Amino acid sequence: MFKKLITILLAGCILTVAAGCGQKEKAEKNNVPVLTWVTFGEKQSDMDKVLEEANKIIEPAIGAKLNLQLIDSSAYTERMKMYMASGNEFDICFTSTWMNDYHKAAQEGGILDITDYIEKYAPALKSALPDYVFDSAKIGGKIYGVPNMQVMTHPIAVNAQKEYVKKYNFDFSSVKSMNDLDPFLGEIKANEPDKYAIKPGNIDYWILPKWEFVIEDSNVVILKDGSSNKLEIQFNTNEFKDGLEKTHEWYEKGYIRPDISSVGDDTTDVSNGKYIVNCGNWKPGAESYDKIPKIYAILHEPYLKRNGALSTVLSVGAKSRNPEKAVQLIELINTNKDLYNLICFGIKGTHYNLIDGKVEKLKDVGYAPNCDWAFGNQFNAYVAVNQDDDVWEQTKKMNDEAQRSPLLGFVPDLAPIQNELSQISAVNEEFSVYKVGADAPENYWNNYMEKLKIAGQQKVLDELQKQVDKFLAAK
Repeated sequence: MFKKLITILLAGCILTVAAGCGQKEKAEKNNVPVLTWVTFGEKQSDMDKVLEEANKIIEPAIGAKLNLQLIDSSAYTERMKMYMASGNEFDICFTSTWMNDYHKAAQEGGILDITDYIEKYAPALKSALPDYVFDSAKIGGKIYGVPNMQVMTHPIAVNAQKEYVKKYNFDFSSVKSMNDLDPFLGEIKANEPDKYAIKPGNIDYWILPKWEFVIEDSNVVILKDGSSNKLEIQFNTNEFKDGLEKTHEWYEKGYIRPDISSVGDDTTDVSNGKYIVNCGNWKPGAESYDKIPKIYAILHEPYLKRNGALSTVLSVGAKSRNPEKAVQLIELINTNKDLYNLICFGIKGTHYNLIDGKVEKLKDVGYAPNCDWAFGNQFNAYVAVNQDDDVWEQTKKMNDEAQRSPLLGFVPDLAPIQNELSQISAVNEEFSVYKVGADAPENYWNNYMEKLKIAGQQKVLDELQKQVDKFLAAK
Protein backbone atom coordinates (compact mmCIF):
# COMPACT_ATOMS: atom_id res chain seq x y z
CA MET A 1 0.00 0.00 0.00
CA PHE A 2 2.83 2.37 0.95
CA LYS A 3 4.62 1.60 -2.32
CA LYS A 4 1.42 2.30 -4.28
CA LEU A 5 0.97 5.62 -2.48
CA ILE A 6 4.53 6.71 -3.29
CA THR A 7 3.95 5.81 -6.96
CA ILE A 8 0.80 7.93 -7.07
CA LEU A 9 2.50 10.91 -5.43
CA LEU A 10 5.42 10.72 -7.82
CA ALA A 11 3.05 10.56 -10.80
CA GLY A 12 1.28 13.67 -9.54
CA CYS A 13 4.54 15.57 -9.32
CA ILE A 14 5.75 14.48 -12.74
CA LEU A 15 2.46 15.45 -14.39
CA THR A 16 2.36 18.93 -12.92
CA VAL A 17 2.79 21.35 -15.83
CA ALA A 18 2.11 24.54 -13.92
CA ALA A 19 3.68 25.56 -10.64
CA GLY A 20 5.51 22.36 -9.62
CA CYS A 21 4.98 20.41 -6.42
CA GLY A 22 7.70 22.38 -4.69
CA GLN A 23 6.18 25.71 -5.71
CA LYS A 24 2.80 24.60 -4.45
CA GLU A 25 4.19 23.58 -1.06
CA LYS A 26 6.03 26.91 -0.80
CA ALA A 27 2.86 28.86 -1.50
CA GLU A 28 0.86 26.84 1.02
CA LYS A 29 3.52 27.48 3.69
CA ASN A 30 2.87 31.17 3.07
CA ASN A 31 -0.78 30.49 3.99
CA VAL A 32 -2.05 30.95 0.45
CA PRO A 33 -4.09 27.91 -0.58
CA VAL A 34 -3.10 26.52 -3.96
CA LEU A 35 -5.96 24.94 -5.86
CA THR A 36 -5.05 22.04 -8.13
CA TRP A 37 -7.22 21.94 -11.23
CA VAL A 38 -6.77 18.75 -13.26
CA THR A 39 -7.94 18.60 -16.85
CA PHE A 40 -6.90 17.04 -20.15
CA GLY A 41 -4.57 18.39 -22.80
CA GLU A 42 -0.99 18.57 -23.99
CA LYS A 43 1.82 20.04 -21.90
CA GLN A 44 2.20 23.80 -22.39
CA SER A 45 5.74 25.14 -22.07
CA ASP A 46 4.53 28.63 -21.10
CA MET A 47 2.14 27.41 -18.42
CA ASP A 48 4.10 29.10 -15.62
CA LYS A 49 3.92 32.48 -17.37
CA VAL A 50 0.17 32.19 -17.91
CA LEU A 51 -0.49 31.07 -14.34
CA GLU A 52 1.59 33.94 -12.99
CA GLU A 53 -0.75 36.34 -14.79
CA ALA A 54 -3.84 34.36 -13.86
CA ASN A 55 -2.97 34.38 -10.17
CA LYS A 56 -2.77 38.18 -10.26
CA ILE A 57 -6.53 37.98 -10.81
CA ILE A 58 -7.34 34.91 -8.72
CA GLU A 59 -5.50 35.64 -5.47
CA PRO A 60 -7.02 39.10 -4.82
CA ALA A 61 -10.47 37.78 -5.72
CA ILE A 62 -10.67 34.58 -3.65
CA GLY A 63 -7.47 34.43 -1.58
CA ALA A 64 -6.03 31.41 -3.38
CA LYS A 65 -3.77 30.51 -6.29
CA LEU A 66 -4.18 28.15 -9.19
CA ASN A 67 -2.06 25.13 -10.11
CA LEU A 68 -3.31 23.83 -13.47
CA GLN A 69 -2.33 20.28 -14.42
CA LEU A 70 -2.83 18.90 -17.92
CA ILE A 71 -2.95 15.14 -18.53
CA ASP A 72 -2.84 13.63 -21.99
CA SER A 73 -6.36 12.99 -23.27
CA SER A 74 -5.73 9.30 -23.91
CA ALA A 75 -4.77 8.77 -20.26
CA TYR A 76 -7.06 11.25 -18.55
CA THR A 77 -10.04 9.04 -17.63
CA GLU A 78 -7.92 6.23 -16.19
CA ARG A 79 -5.69 8.68 -14.33
CA MET A 80 -8.72 10.34 -12.75
CA LYS A 81 -10.09 6.97 -11.68
CA MET A 82 -6.79 6.34 -9.94
CA TYR A 83 -6.80 9.79 -8.34
CA MET A 84 -10.32 9.36 -7.02
CA ALA A 85 -9.74 5.82 -5.74
CA SER A 86 -6.54 6.82 -3.95
CA GLY A 87 -8.00 9.93 -2.30
CA ASN A 88 -5.83 12.37 -4.26
CA GLU A 89 -6.52 15.88 -2.95
CA PHE A 90 -7.14 17.62 -6.27
CA ASP A 91 -9.57 20.53 -6.04
CA ILE A 92 -11.19 20.76 -9.48
CA CYS A 93 -11.39 18.31 -12.36
CA PHE A 94 -13.01 18.01 -15.77
CA THR A 95 -15.93 15.58 -15.91
CA SER A 96 -18.35 14.86 -18.75
CA THR A 97 -20.48 12.25 -20.47
CA TRP A 98 -17.57 11.08 -22.64
CA MET A 99 -14.41 11.47 -20.53
CA ASN A 100 -14.14 10.97 -16.76
CA ASP A 101 -17.86 10.22 -16.54
CA TYR A 102 -19.71 12.75 -14.38
CA HIS A 103 -22.40 10.39 -13.09
CA LYS A 104 -19.97 7.59 -12.27
CA ALA A 105 -17.60 9.97 -10.50
CA ALA A 106 -20.46 11.25 -8.34
CA GLN A 107 -21.97 7.84 -7.62
CA GLU A 108 -18.57 6.39 -6.69
CA GLY A 109 -17.72 9.25 -4.33
CA GLY A 110 -14.92 10.79 -6.39
CA ILE A 111 -16.44 14.27 -6.60
CA LEU A 112 -18.22 16.44 -4.06
CA ASP A 113 -21.84 17.47 -3.65
CA ILE A 114 -21.47 21.24 -4.06
CA THR A 115 -25.13 22.26 -3.82
CA ASP A 116 -24.74 24.14 -0.55
CA TYR A 117 -21.32 25.52 -1.49
CA ILE A 118 -22.80 27.19 -4.56
CA GLU A 119 -25.54 28.80 -2.48
CA LYS A 120 -23.10 30.04 0.16
CA TYR A 121 -19.88 30.81 -1.70
CA ALA A 122 -20.80 31.29 -5.38
CA PRO A 123 -24.21 32.95 -5.70
CA ALA A 124 -23.22 34.69 -8.93
CA LEU A 125 -23.15 31.31 -10.66
CA LYS A 126 -26.92 31.09 -10.36
CA SER A 127 -27.38 34.30 -12.32
CA ALA A 128 -24.59 33.49 -14.79
CA LEU A 129 -26.02 30.13 -15.83
CA PRO A 130 -29.65 29.24 -16.66
CA ASP A 131 -31.70 26.95 -14.43
CA TYR A 132 -31.88 24.12 -16.95
CA VAL A 133 -28.09 23.77 -16.79
CA PHE A 134 -28.18 23.13 -13.05
CA ASP A 135 -31.22 20.87 -13.45
CA SER A 136 -29.21 18.75 -15.89
CA ALA A 137 -26.39 18.42 -13.37
CA LYS A 138 -28.59 17.18 -10.52
CA ILE A 139 -28.21 13.66 -9.24
CA GLY A 140 -30.80 12.84 -6.62
CA GLY A 141 -31.51 16.55 -6.35
CA LYS A 142 -27.85 17.38 -5.64
CA ILE A 143 -25.32 19.18 -7.84
CA TYR A 144 -21.88 17.59 -8.32
CA GLY A 145 -20.50 19.91 -10.98
CA VAL A 146 -21.02 23.10 -12.93
CA PRO A 147 -21.57 22.60 -16.67
CA ASN A 148 -19.62 24.90 -18.96
CA MET A 149 -21.85 27.09 -21.10
CA GLN A 150 -21.26 26.23 -24.76
CA VAL A 151 -23.32 24.61 -27.48
CA MET A 152 -25.51 22.08 -25.65
CA THR A 153 -28.09 21.06 -28.23
CA HIS A 154 -25.79 19.47 -30.84
CA PRO A 155 -28.23 19.23 -33.77
CA ILE A 156 -27.15 16.58 -36.24
CA ALA A 157 -26.48 17.70 -39.77
CA VAL A 158 -25.28 16.44 -43.12
CA ASN A 159 -22.65 18.48 -44.93
CA ALA A 160 -21.15 18.54 -48.39
CA GLN A 161 -18.13 20.19 -49.91
CA LYS A 162 -19.29 23.50 -51.35
CA GLU A 163 -17.25 23.08 -54.53
CA TYR A 164 -19.23 20.03 -55.62
CA VAL A 165 -22.62 21.34 -54.53
CA LYS A 166 -22.06 24.27 -56.89
CA LYS A 167 -20.52 22.11 -59.61
CA TYR A 168 -23.62 19.94 -59.86
CA ASN A 169 -26.06 22.75 -59.10
CA PHE A 170 -27.62 20.80 -56.23
CA ASP A 171 -30.03 22.68 -53.97
CA PHE A 172 -28.66 21.62 -50.57
CA SER A 173 -31.46 23.48 -48.79
CA SER A 174 -33.77 20.76 -50.12
CA VAL A 175 -32.13 18.19 -47.83
CA LYS A 176 -34.52 17.61 -44.94
CA SER A 177 -33.62 13.96 -44.35
CA MET A 178 -30.83 11.58 -45.33
CA ASN A 179 -32.95 10.13 -48.15
CA ASP A 180 -32.94 13.51 -49.92
CA LEU A 181 -29.23 13.03 -50.73
CA ASP A 182 -29.80 10.39 -53.42
CA PRO A 183 -29.60 12.63 -56.51
CA PHE A 184 -26.42 14.35 -55.35
CA LEU A 185 -24.71 11.08 -54.36
CA GLY A 186 -25.53 9.69 -57.79
CA GLU A 187 -23.83 12.66 -59.47
CA ILE A 188 -20.68 12.18 -57.39
CA LYS A 189 -20.51 8.45 -58.11
CA ALA A 190 -20.98 8.98 -61.83
CA ASN A 191 -18.57 11.87 -62.27
CA GLU A 192 -15.94 11.83 -59.52
CA PRO A 193 -14.10 8.48 -59.67
CA ASP A 194 -11.36 9.62 -57.27
CA LYS A 195 -13.85 10.57 -54.55
CA TYR A 196 -16.25 8.74 -52.25
CA ALA A 197 -19.78 10.07 -52.37
CA ILE A 198 -20.50 9.75 -48.63
CA LYS A 199 -18.82 8.67 -45.43
CA PRO A 200 -21.44 6.52 -43.68
CA GLY A 201 -21.73 7.32 -40.02
CA ASN A 202 -24.61 5.51 -38.44
CA ILE A 203 -28.29 4.71 -38.80
CA ASP A 204 -28.59 7.29 -36.00
CA TYR A 205 -28.97 9.99 -38.65
CA TRP A 206 -32.34 8.52 -39.58
CA ILE A 207 -33.37 7.89 -35.95
CA LEU A 208 -32.21 10.96 -34.02
CA PRO A 209 -34.50 13.54 -35.63
CA LYS A 210 -37.40 11.73 -33.91
CA TRP A 211 -35.96 9.54 -31.14
CA GLU A 212 -33.51 9.91 -28.24
CA PHE A 213 -31.38 7.09 -26.87
CA VAL A 214 -32.12 6.55 -23.19
CA ILE A 215 -28.58 5.18 -22.79
CA GLU A 216 -26.03 5.10 -25.57
CA ASP A 217 -25.43 1.63 -27.03
CA SER A 218 -28.44 0.17 -25.17
CA ASN A 219 -30.60 0.18 -28.33
CA VAL A 220 -33.41 1.68 -26.20
CA VAL A 221 -35.04 4.92 -27.41
CA ILE A 222 -37.85 7.29 -26.43
CA LEU A 223 -39.82 9.76 -28.55
CA LYS A 224 -38.31 13.23 -28.28
CA ASP A 225 -41.62 15.07 -28.41
CA GLY A 226 -42.84 13.49 -25.17
CA SER A 227 -46.03 12.21 -26.82
CA SER A 228 -45.45 8.77 -25.34
CA ASN A 229 -43.53 7.46 -22.33
CA LYS A 230 -43.24 4.04 -23.90
CA LEU A 231 -39.66 3.04 -24.60
CA GLU A 232 -38.82 1.17 -27.77
CA ILE A 233 -36.00 -0.91 -29.21
CA GLN A 234 -34.51 1.13 -32.04
CA PHE A 235 -34.65 -1.79 -34.47
CA ASN A 236 -38.45 -1.79 -34.26
CA THR A 237 -38.82 1.82 -35.41
CA ASN A 238 -39.71 2.72 -38.98
CA GLU A 239 -36.84 5.21 -39.02
CA PHE A 240 -34.28 2.51 -38.29
CA LYS A 241 -35.71 0.17 -40.91
CA ASP A 242 -35.59 2.96 -43.48
CA GLY A 243 -31.98 3.82 -42.63
CA LEU A 244 -30.87 0.19 -42.69
CA GLU A 245 -32.36 -0.35 -46.16
CA LYS A 246 -31.04 2.93 -47.56
CA THR A 247 -27.49 2.48 -46.27
CA HIS A 248 -27.20 -0.96 -47.88
CA GLU A 249 -28.71 0.43 -51.10
CA TRP A 250 -26.05 3.16 -51.15
CA TYR A 251 -23.33 0.56 -50.65
CA GLU A 252 -24.69 -1.52 -53.53
CA LYS A 253 -24.77 1.56 -55.78
CA GLY A 254 -21.16 2.40 -54.95
CA TYR A 255 -21.89 5.60 -53.03
CA ILE A 256 -20.01 4.09 -50.07
CA ARG A 257 -16.40 3.00 -50.52
CA PRO A 258 -16.18 -0.78 -51.13
CA ASP A 259 -13.59 -1.40 -48.39
CA ILE A 260 -15.56 0.45 -45.71
CA SER A 261 -15.65 -2.57 -43.37
CA SER A 262 -11.86 -2.86 -43.24
CA VAL A 263 -10.61 0.67 -43.83
CA GLY A 264 -9.86 1.38 -40.16
CA ASP A 265 -8.50 4.88 -39.51
CA ASP A 266 -9.52 7.10 -42.43
CA THR A 267 -8.56 10.41 -40.81
CA THR A 268 -6.23 11.26 -43.69
CA ASP A 269 -8.95 10.63 -46.25
CA VAL A 270 -11.32 12.88 -44.32
CA SER A 271 -8.82 15.74 -44.01
CA ASN A 272 -7.90 15.42 -47.70
CA GLY A 273 -11.53 15.73 -48.76
CA LYS A 274 -11.95 12.22 -50.19
CA TYR A 275 -15.53 12.11 -48.86
CA ILE A 276 -17.81 14.66 -50.53
CA VAL A 277 -20.67 14.20 -48.06
CA ASN A 278 -20.27 13.66 -44.34
CA CYS A 279 -22.43 13.62 -41.22
CA GLY A 280 -21.93 15.09 -37.77
CA ASN A 281 -23.07 17.68 -35.27
CA TRP A 282 -23.57 21.33 -36.16
CA LYS A 283 -23.24 24.50 -34.13
CA PRO A 284 -23.27 28.22 -34.94
CA GLY A 285 -19.94 29.07 -36.51
CA ALA A 286 -19.19 25.46 -37.49
CA GLU A 287 -18.32 26.59 -41.01
CA SER A 288 -15.45 28.70 -39.68
CA TYR A 289 -13.60 25.55 -38.56
CA ASP A 290 -13.74 23.87 -41.96
CA LYS A 291 -10.47 23.69 -43.86
CA ILE A 292 -12.50 22.67 -46.91
CA PRO A 293 -15.58 24.94 -47.36
CA LYS A 294 -18.82 23.06 -46.71
CA ILE A 295 -22.56 23.55 -46.80
CA TYR A 296 -24.70 22.16 -43.98
CA ALA A 297 -28.27 20.86 -43.82
CA ILE A 298 -29.57 20.50 -40.27
CA LEU A 299 -31.84 17.45 -39.89
CA HIS A 300 -33.85 18.45 -36.83
CA GLU A 301 -34.70 21.37 -34.60
CA PRO A 302 -32.32 22.13 -31.68
CA TYR A 303 -32.89 19.61 -28.92
CA LEU A 304 -31.41 19.34 -25.42
CA LYS A 305 -31.14 15.64 -24.70
CA ARG A 306 -31.13 14.02 -21.28
CA ASN A 307 -27.45 14.67 -20.59
CA GLY A 308 -26.82 17.31 -23.25
CA ALA A 309 -25.60 19.92 -20.78
CA LEU A 310 -23.05 17.53 -19.30
CA SER A 311 -20.58 17.23 -22.16
CA THR A 312 -18.18 19.56 -20.29
CA VAL A 313 -18.39 20.01 -16.51
CA LEU A 314 -16.17 21.35 -13.71
CA SER A 315 -16.40 19.27 -10.53
CA VAL A 316 -14.79 19.54 -7.09
CA GLY A 317 -12.70 16.64 -5.80
CA ALA A 318 -14.22 14.76 -2.88
CA LYS A 319 -10.97 15.09 -0.90
CA SER A 320 -10.35 18.76 -1.66
CA ARG A 321 -9.00 20.58 1.40
CA ASN A 322 -10.48 23.85 0.16
CA PRO A 323 -13.87 23.05 -1.43
CA GLU A 324 -15.25 26.52 -0.77
CA LYS A 325 -12.27 28.10 -2.59
CA ALA A 326 -12.63 25.60 -5.41
CA VAL A 327 -16.27 26.58 -5.92
CA GLN A 328 -15.29 30.24 -5.80
CA LEU A 329 -12.70 29.61 -8.51
CA ILE A 330 -15.33 27.90 -10.67
CA GLU A 331 -17.53 30.96 -10.19
CA LEU A 332 -14.63 33.26 -11.08
CA ILE A 333 -13.68 31.40 -14.27
CA ASN A 334 -17.35 31.58 -15.33
CA THR A 335 -17.85 35.27 -14.59
CA ASN A 336 -14.49 37.00 -15.07
CA LYS A 337 -13.87 37.38 -18.79
CA ASP A 338 -10.24 38.47 -18.40
CA LEU A 339 -9.37 35.35 -16.40
CA TYR A 340 -11.29 33.05 -18.69
CA ASN A 341 -9.64 34.36 -21.86
CA LEU A 342 -6.23 34.26 -20.21
CA ILE A 343 -6.63 30.56 -19.37
CA CYS A 344 -8.06 29.83 -22.82
CA PHE A 345 -5.69 31.79 -25.06
CA GLY A 346 -2.70 32.82 -22.97
CA ILE A 347 -1.05 36.24 -22.91
CA LYS A 348 -1.96 38.87 -25.48
CA GLY A 349 0.92 39.66 -27.84
CA THR A 350 2.74 36.48 -26.83
CA HIS A 351 0.24 33.74 -27.61
CA TYR A 352 -2.42 35.60 -29.56
CA ASN A 353 -3.33 38.98 -31.02
CA LEU A 354 -6.61 40.85 -31.06
CA ILE A 355 -7.72 42.15 -34.44
CA ASP A 356 -10.74 44.42 -34.19
CA GLY A 357 -11.58 42.72 -30.92
CA LYS A 358 -11.32 39.19 -32.34
CA VAL A 359 -8.73 36.63 -31.33
CA GLU A 360 -6.09 35.44 -33.77
CA LYS A 361 -3.97 32.64 -32.33
CA LEU A 362 -0.26 32.81 -33.09
CA LYS A 363 1.56 29.79 -34.43
CA ASP A 364 4.34 27.87 -32.68
CA VAL A 365 3.82 29.46 -29.28
CA GLY A 366 4.25 28.01 -25.80
CA TYR A 367 0.60 28.15 -24.81
CA ALA A 368 -2.28 26.96 -27.00
CA PRO A 369 -4.59 24.49 -25.19
CA ASN A 370 -7.24 24.90 -27.91
CA CYS A 371 -10.09 23.75 -25.68
CA ASP A 372 -11.73 26.88 -24.32
CA TRP A 373 -15.03 24.97 -24.05
CA ALA A 374 -13.42 22.83 -21.32
CA PHE A 375 -12.47 25.75 -19.06
CA GLY A 376 -15.74 27.53 -18.34
CA ASN A 377 -18.42 29.74 -19.87
CA GLN A 378 -17.51 29.85 -23.55
CA PHE A 379 -19.84 32.78 -24.08
CA ASN A 380 -17.18 34.87 -22.35
CA ALA A 381 -14.55 33.89 -24.93
CA TYR A 382 -13.13 36.17 -27.57
CA VAL A 383 -14.70 35.54 -30.96
CA ALA A 384 -12.24 34.10 -33.48
CA VAL A 385 -11.29 36.20 -36.50
CA ASN A 386 -13.14 33.85 -38.85
CA GLN A 387 -16.36 33.70 -36.79
CA ASP A 388 -19.51 35.82 -36.91
CA ASP A 389 -19.53 38.67 -34.42
CA ASP A 390 -22.65 37.25 -32.78
CA VAL A 391 -21.66 33.57 -32.71
CA TRP A 392 -22.15 33.32 -28.94
CA GLU A 393 -25.52 35.08 -29.10
CA GLN A 394 -26.57 32.60 -31.79
CA THR A 395 -25.40 29.69 -29.66
CA LYS A 396 -27.12 30.94 -26.53
CA LYS A 397 -30.36 31.49 -28.43
CA MET A 398 -30.19 27.96 -29.80
CA ASN A 399 -29.61 26.52 -26.33
CA ASP A 400 -32.36 28.54 -24.69
CA GLU A 401 -34.97 27.85 -27.35
CA ALA A 402 -34.18 24.16 -27.85
CA GLN A 403 -36.81 21.54 -27.20
CA ARG A 404 -36.13 19.84 -23.85
CA SER A 405 -35.83 16.09 -23.46
CA PRO A 406 -38.68 14.50 -21.52
CA LEU A 407 -35.90 12.76 -19.57
CA LEU A 408 -33.96 15.91 -18.66
CA GLY A 409 -32.46 15.19 -15.24
CA PHE A 410 -33.06 11.44 -15.43
CA VAL A 411 -30.11 9.45 -14.07
CA PRO A 412 -30.55 5.73 -14.74
CA ASP A 413 -29.43 3.19 -12.17
CA LEU A 414 -27.34 0.83 -14.27
CA ALA A 415 -26.48 -1.62 -11.50
CA PRO A 416 -29.37 -4.03 -12.22
CA ILE A 417 -28.47 -4.26 -15.92
CA GLN A 418 -24.73 -3.62 -16.00
CA ASN A 419 -23.87 -7.12 -17.22
CA GLU A 420 -26.56 -7.05 -19.87
CA LEU A 421 -25.43 -3.64 -21.15
CA SER A 422 -21.86 -4.92 -21.50
CA GLN A 423 -23.05 -7.97 -23.42
CA ILE A 424 -25.32 -5.90 -25.66
CA SER A 425 -22.46 -3.53 -26.42
CA ALA A 426 -20.30 -6.47 -27.45
CA VAL A 427 -23.03 -7.85 -29.71
CA ASN A 428 -23.59 -4.43 -31.29
CA GLU A 429 -19.89 -4.23 -32.03
CA GLU A 430 -19.89 -7.71 -33.55
CA PHE A 431 -22.63 -6.73 -35.99
CA SER A 432 -21.53 -3.14 -36.62
CA VAL A 433 -21.59 -3.87 -40.35
CA TYR A 434 -25.21 -2.70 -40.33
CA LYS A 435 -24.02 0.89 -39.78
CA VAL A 436 -22.15 1.02 -43.09
CA GLY A 437 -24.36 -1.17 -45.27
CA ALA A 438 -21.58 -3.49 -46.41
CA ASP A 439 -23.68 -6.65 -46.21
CA ALA A 440 -27.31 -7.45 -46.97
CA PRO A 441 -29.30 -7.48 -43.70
CA GLU A 442 -30.86 -10.86 -44.54
CA ASN A 443 -27.40 -12.40 -44.25
CA TYR A 444 -26.96 -11.59 -40.57
CA TRP A 445 -30.07 -9.98 -39.09
CA ASN A 446 -31.73 -13.00 -37.47
CA ASN A 447 -28.44 -14.02 -35.89
CA TYR A 448 -27.95 -10.47 -34.60
CA MET A 449 -31.39 -10.33 -33.00
CA GLU A 450 -30.98 -13.78 -31.44
CA LYS A 451 -27.68 -12.79 -29.84
CA LEU A 452 -29.23 -9.59 -28.48
CA LYS A 453 -32.04 -11.67 -26.99
CA ILE A 454 -29.53 -13.93 -25.26
CA ALA A 455 -27.54 -10.87 -24.09
CA GLY A 456 -30.61 -9.56 -22.23
CA GLN A 457 -32.07 -6.89 -24.50
CA GLN A 458 -35.59 -7.36 -23.13
CA LYS A 459 -34.40 -7.14 -19.53
CA VAL A 460 -32.67 -3.83 -20.31
CA LEU A 461 -35.82 -2.48 -21.94
CA ASP A 462 -38.02 -3.55 -19.03
CA GLU A 463 -35.69 -2.15 -16.36
CA LEU A 464 -35.27 1.20 -18.09
CA GLN A 465 -39.03 1.44 -18.66
CA LYS A 466 -39.62 0.90 -14.95
CA GLN A 467 -37.10 3.59 -14.02
CA VAL A 468 -38.41 6.07 -16.60
CA ASP A 469 -42.00 5.56 -15.43
CA LYS A 470 -40.94 6.24 -11.84
CA PHE A 471 -38.97 9.34 -12.86
CA LEU A 472 -41.77 10.84 -14.94
CA ALA A 473 -44.37 10.11 -12.26
CA ALA A 474 -42.29 12.07 -9.73
CA LYS A 475 -41.80 15.15 -11.95
